Amino acid sequence: MRFHWETWPLIFWLVSYYPSRASIYDEFKANWCRQRKWRLDWRSLKKPCQDLRYRRLTGKQYQAFSTSLSQSEIFEVKIRPAGEYSRFFVQSRTHNAQKKTIGGDSWRVYLEGPSYLAGTVFDHNDGTYEVLFLIKEPGVYKINMILDYTLCDGLIDPPIDWFQNAHCSGNLKNSLLSNELFSEMTGYINKPLLDTKNRTVNIPWPRITEAEIQKYMRDADNECNVYCNVLWDGFGRWGNDYKWTPYLNSSIQDTTIMLSHQKQHDHTTGHGVFWVYGDSLSYYFYVSITSPPRPLCTDVFKECNVTYNWIYPKTLYELTETCAEMSLHVPRVLNYFRQVILRKDMDKESALLLNAGAHYVKTTSFKSYQEVIKALIDEVKHKYKGTVIWKSTTAIHGQTADIMGAFRRFTTNHRIQLYNAFANSAMCENSISFLDVYPVSESYPPGTKDGIHYKDEVFNSAIDVLERYFSPH
Repeated sequence: MRFHWETWPLIFWLVSYYPSRASIYDEFKANWCRQRKWRLDWRSLKKPCQDLRYRRLTGKQYQAFSTSLSQSEIFEVKIRPAGEYSRFFVQSRTHNAQKKTIGGDSWRVYLEGPSYLAGTVFDHNDGTYEVLFLIKEPGVYKINMILDYTLCDGLIDPPIDWFQNAHCSGNLKNSLLSNELFSEMTGYINKPLLDTKNRTVNIPWPRITEAEIQKYMRDADNECNVYCNVLWDGFGRWGNDYKWTPYLNSSIQDTTIMLSHQKQHDHTTGHGVFWVYGDSLSYYFYVSITSPPRPLCTDVFKECNVTYNWIYPKTLYELTETCAEMSLHVPRVLNYFRQVILRKDMDKESALLLNAGAHYVKTTSFKSYQEVIKALIDEVKHKYKGTVIWKSTTAIHGQTADIMGAFRRFTTNHRIQLYNAFANSAMCENSISFLDVYPVSESYPPGTKDGIHYKDEVFNSAIDVLERYFSPH
């Protein structure tokens, strides 16, 4: 058969838009796996900020290295049809328009259109950033890319005396913390990349069926070589009605979860205690399952209970211990932890939903946090008889500048990502199941209520997963 020369452009277009199913799947799998490995890869998150020579610079010298929101630009956009991963790249530039060759910027990226989701940002540590996202609903999406910090300001550890001065959030007033302790390094930007102003992407209609997309997800999950007991990965999107929809269809997700986790607990329905252990994020999660009571606390388990910590146990708005310590004391953390896991009612029928997150991010160094996580894992592996589930720390959205220059100076989204990645990775290595609530919170359109906490309904899907997991199959 012969083709006229006029038909060749159409043939080339058809080949490019409708490549083989194998090549579509290969690209999909690569990006699906990258996104899931990213949430465990704390070393890559930390790498751009390991060499901080420029932090010794001040004034005009420091400014010369910082990222300019008016000069930085999107330089490559790769859009795929709905149900496949799209991405774009950003070249960071200084205020004099020079291309940067170092990483360390803290970005948040949101896409808003027929659905709402957050992009995953990869720092290539050469001045460029890649934003990866999976959109299921075709249509026009507005890009909102926000720079929180530059030059690793969003990832650095607190000064030595920060734990004593800030971990009670009240020893010193915000103004004193901002002016006397660290005001010269607050560096909170919270402004959008100018090149994304009025910038949209148009996601075409899918070129593969929904059944194929679902199969790609399941197959990719099995081929990523990520050996984690993930009860819920938290990836999906919010509708304009604020309804959460996971990427995997619920029926398929249910089957996957139950088949992979059915032998990982000894719980008998109606027995045991479901104990929530963590800070205020965990406390309000506990409130959401007890007021009004969810089946998790009335049918699945005999009862639910909670331990509310900052670093050490705390009743709501009332410390049970002083805050005079100069640094985090790991044995003390473990002493309080044992008071829960060694209780008589915390037997093999019980479950522990564990988190150690926001207050560690807020007040401690990454090195100290690593020590705590390793110690907690050792405790539950050798002393606890029930089922442990790690719950990741939720994302934060935009903050007020006065708060970020004060006692929440180091509660940054970038540090939450790093601390989450280490804890998630450690749990995986020790075969401890985890519930990842970071992605669902990161994508939530209204953001937080007060800079940290979310409405209860944001985590309804996570509660559903817990109830299914501990119920008869």
